[in-house]
Amino acid sequence: VYWSYKITANESISAVQTNTTIDLNQNNEDDSGREKQIKNEKPISILLIGLDSGALMYENEQSSRSDAIILATLNPKTGQTTLTNIPRDTWLPIDGVDEFSKVNHAYMNGGIVQSKQAISQYLGVPIDYFVTVDMKAFIEVIDTFGGLELTPNQTFTQNNASFTEGQREMFTGEEVIHYARMRKQDPNGDNGRQVRQQQVIKEIIAQYFDASILKQVPKLYKLYQDN
Repeated sequence: VYWSYKITANESISAVQTNTTIDLNQNNEDDSGREKQIKNEKPISILLIGLDSGALMYENEQSSRSDAIILATLNPKTGQTTLTNIPRDTWLPIDGVDEFSKVNHAYMNGGIVQSKQAISQYLGVPIDYFVTVDMKAFIEVIDTFGGLELTPNQTFTQNNASFTEGQREMFTGEEVIHYARMRKQDPNGDNGRQVRQQQVIKEIIAQYFDASILKQVPKLYKLYQDN
């Protein structure tokens, strides 16, 4: 089972062409080595984790699970970013031992430290940086930019949010999170949801990462403080 899930994760890869420079820092760690890594144009890995807490039906959740897990690998030489989804129900060794559990339990039990350790061991790659975002922060970031344009890849309704395949529209933060989280109506289940999650990330990069982002820095900084 472990190896079959690992194959699934390794096959869930998509490339994003971008010239955006992303500067992230991990708490209480010496970044001098990573700065040298960037200058030497070595690949950089960023673990992106979406938490199932903070808003909607999960607003009052006291513990969070990593509902969306994506490893972004940036190649400074080619300007290419590779996104690798890890299914939330993937069974793998947790806490550096042979005891297996679902990967989304790692964050619930040991926070980002245990998540990084388990995923790094699972994929066999170092993780240089991480970003965790709960549902509230995700919704507020989208709304700060006035919404996100999407072209849905299928027609469905989720929590009163409706999407029509091939019809490009502007969606609110709450609608976007319903689009990215829907799983049970998708004929491909969690794999189909991963495709939509990558689609959302690509659109965020394409629509937000330009000079206009500077206008939103004060609001984004406040969101960072609040979340």
